[in-house]
Amino acid sequence: MSEPFKVVNYVNQFFAGVGGEDKANHPVEFKEGAIGSARGLQQQLGSAATVVATVYGGDNFVNEEKDRAFAAIADALRKFAPDVVIAGPAFNAGRYGLACAEVCRIAREKRIPAVAAMYPENPGVLTHRADTLIVPTSESPAGMPAAHKALAALALKLARKEELGPAEAEGYLPRGIRRMGYREAPAARRAEQDHEEDAREEFVRKHRSHLQQRGKSLFARRGGTGLSLIIEAEGRLGAGKSSSPEAGI
Repeated sequence: MSEPFKVVNYVNQFFAGVGGEDKANHPVEFKEGAIGSARGLQQQLGSAATVVATVYGGDNFVNEEKDRAFAAIADALRKFAPDVVIAGPAFNAGRYGLACAEVCRIAREKRIPAVAAMYPENPGVLTHRADTLIVPTSESPAGMPAAHKALAALALKLARKEELGPAEAEGYLPRGIRRMGYREAPAARRAEQDHEEDAREEFVRKHRSHLQQRGKSLFARRGGTGLSLIIEAEGRLGAGKSSSPEAGI
């Protein structure tokens, strides 16, 4: 059985359990193993990977004392030689998000795959989206379990050196990278299908109440329900056989 992959997780002072805003100038440090929020990440990684160290620093320190902070982060990565680096999740904390993006940059410079997680409107996304692999999160830490799950899945793919698919399939934010791909239907047919779907949704939205009433009145005779009649009406509309709720039933 192969050894578990080695992971280094970067978190800020709050999620490391050091303190809140009063500890925002705390220097970058590390502890072996998973501490603070990194414990939840370890649960999602399971036996496939081990958080060998948690690197943490105050949000102000990392963003204002960049030379010292970045050097300390680089030293930690050299010491633990992880297979993959995970930064965050930072949610919508701006300084934290910027720090996570910088951690990923430092990792890339050392040829270590890295992934961060934060809210799509975080400044870290706005400034580093093109060159950083970022998993979208909720705005607040209430979404921590989901963020850890998504991070773990993507980090394991990186550690295995598997090729990543499109952003929408893998669950990360698009980076503006265009790739050749194959689709079952040509563009004209896809546009037609989208138009048909929009027409069905608009039909049901406008006539839902009427269709439900008709469904109740025809329940005994047709053996159906209001919902089944709506579905039937949608199907006929898609086939071009109805243009009004009366004709659709």
